[in-house]
Amino acid sequence: MIKTRYDSDDWILIDTISFTTPQYSYLGWVNDNNFNNPIPIGNYSYSMVDLVENHEPLNIAGYQLTKNFCFVCPYAQTLIGS
Repeated sequence: MIKTRYDSDDWILIDTISFTTPQYSYLGWVNDNNFNNPIPIGNYSYSMVDLVENHEPLNIAGYQLTKNFCFVCPYAQTLIGS
């Protein structure tokens, strides 16, 4: 039997995500007679900030280290890697 464990030195930290979506009128202004092409009345930008405070860093091997991870515990090496 062979046991392998994958690990990486690369981590993903996400601090801020922003995106913009078009906003449409509830009156339903459209650009054609079939009502298939709505006319946007503006854009709405949404930002989620300080995500790193709520979500732990993600290793690209597929695991996270939580804030309460015990690095000095004897079983710690078995929890790291995937």
